[in-house]
Amino acid sequence: MTTTKLDLVNRVLDSVGERRVAVTTGALALIAEDCIQLALDEVATSANWQDLLQTTVASSWSNEVATLSTSEEYRVRGVMTKNTQTSQTYKTPATFQANELFDRRVLYSWTGANTDLVRWWTFSGTGTIKCNPYPADSAARATVFFEYYTIPTVPAGDSDTYSPPDRWMRLIELRASALFALKHQADDKLHTLYNREYMELKKKLLSNDVGFPSGGYTMYRGSRGRNA
Repeated sequence: MTTTKLDLVNRVLDSVGERRVAVTTGALALIAEDCIQLALDEVATSANWQDLLQTTVASSWSNEVATLSTSEEYRVRGVMTKNTQTSQTYKTPATFQANELFDRRVLYSWTGANTDLVRWWTFSGTGTIKCNPYPADSAARATVFFEYYTIPTVPAGDSDTYSPPDRWMRLIELRASALFALKHQADDKLHTLYNREYMELKKKLLSNDVGFPSGGYTMYRGSRGRNA
């Protein structure tokens, strides 16, 4: 994780034949930065990368409904409990059918920190998950963790580094260059060239790095990745 904000902006500008910059405040640098953020978003949501996997507890509970923090765009993979550290039964995204299946089960709860009873879960809405059985006191709630995938962002300062590993940077550079060529230069040939390289490299990285099948379900009903 040694690639800085300025480094990647200049790599994208180089790729599309634009002049390098000393700072990222100019018009071309800001366009490149926008393309990089789009590329980060697309790459991160196109598959379930192990590099982006983290865990969190719910910010609040209302019976069986856990509310997750809204400061992150959560892409939940599973529900774990402190004692087992294993994902519980996966349910399909927040559709009527999935919630109907979940709601047909008798709802149970438990208390205390020495049990780990979550067996079923499903998406309840944006930022919310339903669990059964559900933790009914603070000690039990502290044992329930949600696995999720983060969305990286462009660093704030020119010398700040990106959080994804360096092996991602060429992938981000290629996709951002393709977007820059298409959206700001109307260069279909250059866009096609970089997008082809991007897809080939992404496939290679996925074969080694992915933690869950590509295109897996998310709280937002699937991947939002685009390859235009």
